Amino acid sequence: MRRELFALALWGVAHAAAQAAERIPAVDGSPDSIAAKDCKADQNFEKAGYVVRSVGLESPFSKLPWLSARMNAAEQTLKKLEGKPFVSSEVTEKRDELRNLNFPPDSGEQRVRFLFVVTRVKGCDGKQLDLVYSVYSSQILPSFSGSIESLNATAAKTAGAEDVKGRLRFTPRLNYGSAQNLMGGGRLDYAPTQAADGLVENLTADVSNSSTAHERSLTLSGSKEHTEDALARWIAHSEWQLDYRDELQPSDKSKINTRRLAAQWFALTPPLGKWALPVRFGGALDSGKLDSDFTHAQLAPDSVRSGSYNSLKLFLGTTGRRDRSGFSASYGLEAGMLESASRPDWVKHVVDLTHEVSIPTNDAHRPVEIESRLTAGYLQVKGAVPVATRFFGGNREDAFIVGDSWSMRSNPFIRSIPSGTFGRENGGVGGTRFAAFNVTVAYPVWNRPLVPTEVAETGEVQDAINFGINTAVNVLATQTLARDKRREPVLNELFSGFRDGLAALLKDVNAARAGSPDVASDMFDACVSAIGKAAKNSEKALAPPEEGDVEEQLDRYVMLLLPYTTERGVYKPGQINDALTACTAGLNAQLGNASIAQDGKRLADMLTASKYMQLKAEAQRMAAEELAPAERTVRTLFDEVNLLSLSPVLMFDAARMGPDRGLGTRYGIGLGLRATLVNSVDFTLGYVANPRRAAGDSAGAFFFTMQIRDLF
Repeated sequence: MRRELFALALWGVAHAAAQAAERIPAVDGSPDSIAAKDCKADQNFEKAGYVVRSVGLESPFSKLPWLSARMNAAEQTLKKLEGKPFVSSEVTEKRDELRNLNFPPDSGEQRVRFLFVVTRVKGCDGKQLDLVYSVYSSQILPSFSGSIESLNATAAKTAGAEDVKGRLRFTPRLNYGSAQNLMGGGRLDYAPTQAADGLVENLTADVSNSSTAHERSLTLSGSKEHTEDALARWIAHSEWQLDYRDELQPSDKSKINTRRLAAQWFALTPPLGKWALPVRFGGALDSGKLDSDFTHAQLAPDSVRSGSYNSLKLFLGTTGRRDRSGFSASYGLEAGMLESASRPDWVKHVVDLTHEVSIPTNDAHRPVEIESRLTAGYLQVKGAVPVATRFFGGNREDAFIVGDSWSMRSNPFIRSIPSGTFGRENGGVGGTRFAAFNVTVAYPVWNRPLVPTEVAETGEVQDAINFGINTAVNVLATQTLARDKRREPVLNELFSGFRDGLAALLKDVNAARAGSPDVASDMFDACVSAIGKAAKNSEKALAPPEEGDVEEQLDRYVMLLLPYTTERGVYKPGQINDALTACTAGLNAQLGNASIAQDGKRLADMLTASKYMQLKAEAQRMAAEELAPAERTVRTLFDEVNLLSLSPVLMFDAARMGPDRGLGTRYGIGLGLRATLVNSVDFTLGYVANPRRAAGDSAGAFFFTMQIRDLF
């Protein structure tokens, strides 16, 4: 019997327009159910008279504030099944109600929407059943999902956090370092309910304080997926930010205070070249004041304690993901001057290379994760520069670029030395060049998968995911082809070819009929009927539209004449194939007529090698390339992501600052423990030893970080 407890709603592909998005309905793969181990997989629970003992609703995101009310109401609706006889249609109806929850909320920017609803039997004893509905989802920007930053994209974000408008979201922060001490605070985000498309999407206030340091910022930002506008050919995604920042950081028994206003913009191109890598580029204008309390004796001859400044930053890079790894390469250039200067006082160059790889083990949810990073910088001093412009290092990262979508370090990061204290040199504090290399290795020793193993590893689920991905590619390819200006003329050429080819085939079939009295007439009738239907619609396709516009008419006759697969996976051969089946595969198998065979081959070639089919293949290839990063994201979600994991961490750092020639290269070697919650919250505690110490250095540094990339 058909098992009816399991449902899958896969893949809606949406394209952002100027003010609204074109929606494609979700695809329902409808594979069979999953039964508990102590239940027969093919059991007919309805016929056997089972009663529903309990019903539950599970989702890793059910407690999110913007979803909890909706999920709680849905769970109460599901509980109406409790105590009643099991009825397959009622169980399926409740599944469909979950699909219609709009979980997560639709967004015009999220081009791929993934919704997975599973119903499981967790127990079936004494003629009673325990049912659990599970909901998994993600919202994916294909342009962003190809970046290394997407490896750490939050599960809360993919659950629709950023698409909830008109409410505040709070993200707490907590860190400890031996220079800044215990530092706590949080981030507050507000997304306006009414905003021009891509202009203003988020207002963020971020505040963290400790006894020796503080970080305060206020940011206004927006972004846009370019899918149909004039920039779409060259730019896939763009972002802008207006950011005010006030930072006080300890540095070698002194402090550096930065107050500045920055306007930043960057963009990401579609994948380019053989390796299908995007180029990302952008710029920023900074204006503010850099202060410090260093004594004049501590300063290099070309440095000043403080000063107002203006600077221009330009950045360029690429990023990519493969099956189990991600990488990025970034270059940043900054030209700055003190407010009183008439020409640049300094030019700063920064190069940042990042690689992350996940090495599989016997358990897909326990891979060995290796993160490595190489950063280097060079400061050309042309005049007098604020000392804060020079390089200072330690166990705190400084970002060259503002925001979460592009990670680029601008300082030597070494975890064995307190923040800001790696920067001494002969003749003054702060370096003019540096190189730093960092490696972190983690292996989960305990984990709980986000998607239960009995769900993720079921062949029906994997088949349904494959079906959904293929359907999403087909839908996107259809949309791409519909916008191609070459489509109308090549379709008219194809329909003309069908009309003429069918006429020639009909002529040869009629001639063969007169000379083949022994062949059953019903085979001739079937052939002639199929030709007549296809020929009639080929002629209508070439005529001026009787109703609607030309595009609607083309779509209608493409669906009638050409083969396609429906959104539910049903294959429709089309009327040309119907004619070929009746006349060449059927009738001519009896006749062996060379002319009919030649006519059939000509029509078959039109289906496979016409200019229209070439355009269709091109659109299919482009759609597959665009959705490849999103496919990797979905497969990672099901096959690898943990709801919770605990991992020992091994750390190694090496850094060198110039022109200090005293100790040369400094090292850090340490151990830690990391707890990760749904790839959204990292708690890391560790100690990194400092084996090569300068006078006054400690033996190493403890650190604790709680990184919450979004509220969960």
